[in-house]
Amino acid sequence: MTNTSEDWFARSAVKVTNTTLAANTAVRIPGYLWIPKFASTQAGIAGAGTSLNLLRSWSASYQTGLSPRFYQDGLTYFGQSVESLEQTVHLTLDIESSATAVAEYDKFKAQTTTFVQLAATGPVLGASFYSATFQYAILWNNVQVIASEEEGVNVYHFEGDSVMDATWGTNTSAVIVNSLATIT
Repeated sequence: MTNTSEDWFARSAVKVTNTTLAANTAVRIPGYLWIPKFASTQAGIAGAGTSLNLLRSWSASYQTGLSPRFYQDGLTYFGQSVESLEQTVHLTLDIESSATAVAEYDKFKAQTTTFVQLAATGPVLGASFYSATFQYAILWNNVQVIASEEEGVNVYHFEGDSVMDATWGTNTSAVIVNSLATIT
């Protein structure tokens, strides 16, 4: 299953009482549903073919740029949050040796931005299919050619950070489709 973890902060905790606990009935995204696409431009993602039979695993770490600021002012919680860092994503991919792996390695050697889309579409929920789609403008900064092998198949390890793309106007995008009217 796809896993997520967050390291969030909130200004001040408020104690509440919850007398009935409900089971978590959230839809889970199986790992095998993730389909990657690679392109040389963000606009090229739409027309890019899906890259099947190569993605072994992936992870993305988001840095929102926000941080809590604590002061010596007698308060037990932070006084404000500030935008202190550029918003970035650190992307890691493990992909089997293929023409796509070699093409991405060539982008690493040339220090050329690559555009990666990871999308998963699940079963129907309500009136539509649930889905999660992430797009990134990435500059690979660490590539290990033949980082490992699985049953004799070589696996490349890619690590990179998102970069601002002037044409796209951003460095990352996420689109989540679900059946919930609101998320709190």
